Amino acid sequence: MKTFQQYDQEHPEIYAVYKNVAEEFIKKGIIKMGSKRIVEEIRWHKRIKTNEYYKISNNYTAYYARKFVNDHPQYAGFFNFMPLRSTNK
Repeated sequence: MKTFQQYDQEHPEIYAVYKNVAEEFIKKGIIKMGSKRIVEEIRWHKRIKTNEYYKISNNYTAYYARKFVNDHPQYAGFFNFMPLRSTNK
């Protein structure tokens, strides 16, 4: 399996959409969100709008949340972080 960094470098469009979806939730006043919920939102909307699927491994959801908070530290409380079980960085 690819590391998150490899996957993210090969598919930068997914993080761009992830960031947009997270920011939409924040603008709506949602103060807590699970990363998996954002990934499911991405999959759902992509399927509805284009009849295509985003293939995003659930193994990467925690890494997307960490990347988002690293890029936007003002939203550090948006996600609850658990210790990572994998070293698949």
